[in-house]
Amino acid sequence: MAKTIWPEPGDPDLLYIIEKALTEIEAMPRDKRENLAHLDAEINDAVEKLKALKEKLEATTDKK
Repeated sequence: MAKTIWPEPGDPDLLYIIEKALTEIEAMPRDKRENLAHLDAEINDAVEKLKALKEKLEATTDKK
């Protein structure tokens, strides 16, 4: 079976990719983001979930 280029769920690389994408969206000028206003709630929700996931991953890594 061919190896996938996508990281497995829970892989720290996946978290990095998502954080990078969110950072780029948040760095957009406000007026351009206003066109994507409906995404604000989604972005904020994703950021909170990422923070929780990061804490869980760090806790798992610390236990090893």
